[in-house]
Amino acid sequence: NGILKFPKIMDLEVKTRLDDNTDLREVRIIPLGVGYNVEIVYAKEIDNVSELSPKRILGIDIGVRNIVTIGNNISEKGIAVKGGVLKSINQYFNKELSRL
Repeated sequence: NGILKFPKIMDLEVKTRLDDNTDLREVRIIPLGVGYNVEIVYAKEIDNVSELSPKRILGIDIGVRNIVTIGNNISEKGIAVKGGVLKSINQYFNKELSRL
């Protein structure tokens, strides 16, 4: 019926557009300043994969200076998520490790 129920959390019900046969994998509730965001992860079989263009490429680079950098060849603007805080934590950890 398209409703997710969370009985342990104040009998919370969330209306979705998913049908009863959806292969549900994970549900995350993310607290925000003024409410919550519900993220739903599910598996879905993709039809006609052979119709995808092998000339459209997306590259994902996981790193430290930038946690993730995403680029493509279809003239869409790339994305870079800065990792300054993560880099500082890593440097501190390595410094402490070298003292041992």
